[in-house]
Amino acid sequence: MEVQNLVPVDYANQRVLLTAQVAEVYKCSRARIKDNFRLARDQFKEGVHFFKVSGDALRQLKQSEGFAMLGVSKMTSCLYLWTKQGVARHCKMLNTPQAWDMFDALEKHYFNPAT
Repeated sequence: MEVQNLVPVDYANQRVLLTAQVAEVYKCSRARIKDNFRLARDQFKEGVHFFKVSGDALRQLKQSEGFAMLGVSKMTSCLYLWTKQGVARHCKMLNTPQAWDMFDALEKHYFNPAT
């Protein structure tokens, strides 16, 4: 996965990644990302490291332009969106050279595309 090919997702005035995107970029399973979160839940703060989107907010997000390109099931009732800080935490937890390389690319091309 090339970072430059990621579909940009913005939420709460921030660039974020879906769990599936994080897993794809770091070349691990979605389950691994979910397990990292579950096992270190106290290390992640909602609104800083992630947003949990459900209910009306999720319905609005699903209707937004470009969201259909992300492949999220219409049946999804809850979606986690990871901020730059949250994606960095997952990188630290994975701690592979590939994850660190990909995080550098994310910083440069996805989270800060104008710089």
